[in-house]
Amino acid sequence: MLPVLIVLAVGAYAWLYWRWSRTTLTRNCRWREDRRNGIWVCDFCGATTETDNNKRPRACLRNGG
Repeated sequence: MLPVLIVLAVGAYAWLYWRWSRTTLTRNCRWREDRRNGIWVCDFCGATTETDNNKRPRACLRNGG
Protein backbone atom coordinates (compact mmCIF):
# COMPACT_ATOMS: atom_id res chain seq x y z
CA MET A 1 0.00 0.00 0.00
CA LEU A 2 2.81 2.44 0.82
CA PRO A 3 4.46 2.16 -2.63
CA VAL A 4 1.13 3.04 -4.25
CA LEU A 5 0.81 6.17 -2.08
CA ILE A 6 4.37 7.20 -2.91
CA VAL A 7 3.74 6.78 -6.63
CA LEU A 8 0.51 8.77 -6.36
CA ALA A 9 2.23 11.57 -4.44
CA VAL A 10 5.08 11.78 -6.95
CA GLY A 11 2.58 11.73 -9.80
CA ALA A 12 0.54 14.52 -8.22
CA TYR A 13 3.62 16.71 -7.75
CA ALA A 14 4.75 16.01 -11.32
CA TRP A 15 1.31 16.98 -12.66
CA LEU A 16 1.25 20.19 -10.59
CA TYR A 17 4.73 21.12 -11.80
CA TRP A 18 3.74 20.44 -15.42
CA ARG A 19 0.62 22.64 -15.09
CA TRP A 20 2.65 25.42 -13.45
CA SER A 21 5.36 25.37 -16.11
CA ARG A 22 2.91 25.56 -19.04
CA THR A 23 1.53 29.00 -18.26
CA THR A 24 2.76 32.50 -17.48
CA LEU A 25 -0.54 33.66 -16.03
CA THR A 26 -0.45 35.47 -12.74
CA ARG A 27 -3.05 35.72 -10.06
CA ASN A 28 -4.20 39.03 -11.48
CA CYS A 29 -4.85 37.73 -15.02
CA ARG A 30 -8.58 37.72 -15.64
CA TRP A 31 -9.29 37.08 -19.30
CA ARG A 32 -12.79 37.83 -20.55
CA GLU A 33 -14.03 37.05 -24.03
CA ASP A 34 -15.41 39.96 -26.03
CA ARG A 35 -17.47 37.97 -28.53
CA ARG A 36 -18.70 41.05 -30.35
CA ASN A 37 -15.15 41.95 -31.40
CA GLY A 38 -13.71 38.42 -31.37
CA ILE A 39 -10.94 39.19 -28.87
CA TRP A 40 -9.94 38.41 -25.29
CA VAL A 41 -9.46 41.31 -22.85
CA CYS A 42 -7.68 41.16 -19.49
CA ASP A 43 -9.80 42.89 -16.85
CA PHE A 44 -6.73 43.62 -14.72
CA CYS A 45 -4.27 45.25 -17.13
CA GLY A 46 -6.37 45.85 -20.26
CA ALA A 47 -4.22 43.69 -22.59
CA THR A 48 -6.04 42.32 -25.63
CA THR A 49 -5.33 39.33 -27.85
CA GLU A 50 -6.94 37.00 -30.35
CA THR A 51 -6.67 33.23 -30.17
CA ASP A 52 -6.87 30.74 -33.01
CA ASN A 53 -8.89 28.15 -31.13
CA ASN A 54 -11.27 30.43 -29.19
CA LYS A 55 -9.77 29.26 -25.87
CA ARG A 56 -8.75 31.51 -23.01
CA PRO A 57 -5.17 32.80 -23.40
CA ARG A 58 -2.52 30.98 -21.38
CA ALA A 59 0.05 33.77 -21.34
CA CYS A 60 0.23 36.98 -19.38
CA LEU A 61 0.50 39.93 -21.77
CA ARG A 62 0.91 42.61 -19.11
CA ASN A 63 4.48 43.33 -20.23
CA GLY A 64 3.75 42.98 -23.94
CA GLY A 65 4.89 39.34 -24.08
